[in-house]
Amino acid sequence: MALEAIAAGGLPDGAARAEAVAVRLRRLGVPLRSGEPVLLRGRTLLAWCRERGRSSVAIARADPSLIPELQVGAFHRAGVAARAARRVLRRLPTGALATALALGGTGRLRRVLADAAFWGGVRADCRDDEWLRLTRAYTVLLYHRLAGEMKPGQERLDLPPEQFDAHMRLLGRLRCRRLSLAGAIAFHADPAAILPRRACLVTADDAFADCAAALTRHGGRRPALFVPTGAVGGVAGWADGERVAGWPALCRLRDAGGELGAHSRSHADLPQLADAALEREVVGALEDLAAAVPAAPCTFAYPHGRHDLRVRDAVRRAGARLAFTTDVGANGAGTDPWCLRRIGVKAHDSLPAFAWKALTGEPLPGRWERRRLRRARAGGPRSSPQGRGAAPDPQPAAPPSRPRA
Repeated sequence: MALEAIAAGGLPDGAARAEAVAVRLRRLGVPLRSGEPVLLRGRTLLAWCRERGRSSVAIARADPSLIPELQVGAFHRAGVAARAARRVLRRLPTGALATALALGGTGRLRRVLADAAFWGGVRADCRDDEWLRLTRAYTVLLYHRLAGEMKPGQERLDLPPEQFDAHMRLLGRLRCRRLSLAGAIAFHADPAAILPRRACLVTADDAFADCAAALTRHGGRRPALFVPTGAVGGVAGWADGERVAGWPALCRLRDAGGELGAHSRSHADLPQLADAALEREVVGALEDLAAAVPAAPCTFAYPHGRHDLRVRDAVRRAGARLAFTTDVGANGAGTDPWCLRRIGVKAHDSLPAFAWKALTGEPLPGRWERRRLRRARAGGPRSSPQGRGAAPDPQPAAPPSRPRA
């Protein structure tokens, strides 16, 4: 009980208080277990969800650090369709939601309506600026090679540089606001910061020489290149010996407006390493980068996107302000800064498919994607600078997170 009282310190009373106390206890290393469930139905369930939403706003104001682990920070954990439903349905009063619940009692509908009631409660007590901070997001695009060689086995990594140029032009036509690593750090560090609409960060992993050259041409968009520091100026043993840019080329990218982050030292599979080797890969890479480019933002991208709690803790302890995965989705105020999501761009993405990825952070909806992949397998249009045809995208659409009642 003493620990529970400590964990509750400074938190206002309300329906969301227990959730916040549980987060603090978990951070203190206290094991948690679920108690007996309390069953709520109909209007009572919806009223309770709405009250939890209102209470969550007060909790977030009292301790903004809790937001990434609370439901109030989960707006962007769901897919784009679920987010759109939240924006529409949260406007309905509890009575209208209860009527809809009475007319169709499927489990999925109950979850959707309970989720809408929760976000309706959040919006009811949020100021406009608080609502925008919770519900606006930025997307992060991910590239690897930009050579257009399309070597066997690299179809998922390589794009023609002309196609990349077309992508950058399209971001301008879509009025996507450029976001830098420094800007993303500032957003996650400031509890009052609000993202502009259509914010988009362009990133690339592995620091291949062809990629560094292509990004340098578009340095004004503030692209970020993540560097395996032990391979700089050498070859990539993880990618058929492709050439990795040297420090002079990387500094030219920085001088053109781009930014550099760490990508371990040797592109190792970090979760498989012992603690000492993990520290050498993480701390060593950040130190190498700081020595070569002192002004580089302290950021990290997990090789192959692979990470677990131990790896994330090592990256955070090493001083990285942000860390990027290959999990798909958009990022907002409630996203863990050391588990930021990105969407991979492929050579066979059409320009409309690229626009969808840039605006949503997600692959095409499943039906469209399956139809496109059937065309590709049947020998549809081949790859071009406009981005049509070629190998199937191995990245499936991520199912939307199920909102909690």
